[in-house]
Amino acid sequence: MSTIRVIGREDIQKVFTVTAALRAVESAYAGKSAGTGRVWPMVFHEFDPGHADLDIKSGDLESAGVYGLKVVSWYDSNAEKALPALFGTSLLFDLATGEPKALLNAGPITALRTGAAAAVGAKYLARKDAKTLTIVGCGELCPYLAAAALAAIPSLKTVYLTNPHRPEKAAERLAVVTAATDALLKACGHARTAVINAAADAASAVAEGDSDRRMFNFALRRVSFCICSVQIKEPCPKRRRKALLRCRLSASDKEWFRAYHIRKKVRKEQ
Repeated sequence: MSTIRVIGREDIQKVFTVTAALRAVESAYAGKSAGTGRVWPMVFHEFDPGHADLDIKSGDLESAGVYGLKVVSWYDSNAEKALPALFGTSLLFDLATGEPKALLNAGPITALRTGAAAAVGAKYLARKDAKTLTIVGCGELCPYLAAAALAAIPSLKTVYLTNPHRPEKAAERLAVVTAATDALLKACGHARTAVINAAADAASAVAEGDSDRRMFNFALRRVSFCICSVQIKEPCPKRRRKALLRCRLSASDKEWFRAYHIRKKVRKEQ
């Protein structure tokens, strides 16, 4: 008879840290690249369009001998019932037999995985001497993004927080994000060595990120790397990109993105 281990939030938070998430995510990406890990098609369903939906993400990892799935449910009216808007639940199965192995609260796993995924990308795509990180969006995922990036890229010296919808939110959330980032780093034996600051907008972060004013030294050159934590509730990748582009930007932010596209065009012509 099969025994299914049920692992709750508290137990997961005791053992699953930022550094553990970084190792797991990088290993999973390597497995997918090598063909020993696969991501299966996502299932998405709307109970009440724009107000309640769920998605099911699944796949297998040969090196770990498991396959699994995660169900994420979102109900925007849950606040009225003193419940979280999001619930995440994961199931793991034995890849050789299909035997159920574990039922897990996916909430803390998802937050750490999201931060780790961004940080692993930054680790390999940012400049080797990267010292400045800008995080666009100051929501609940922001500390996880900051902590994972700081753990993965020791050269970072400054982290800027900015919010395209509400520029003042970066300053409002600064203390909370800083404290949460420190707690996440402390849990995995790290201490924050970078300064976390609030920027009025992306352009401010660019201007403060580097004093170099040479011609064509545009936005993404002045900011070592930029991570976006703005969440878009849209299942279709193409519509998701369009929705992100429709995000309200300040006038200076528009100049920032225009500079980026000009620089991108110059690079192609070179």
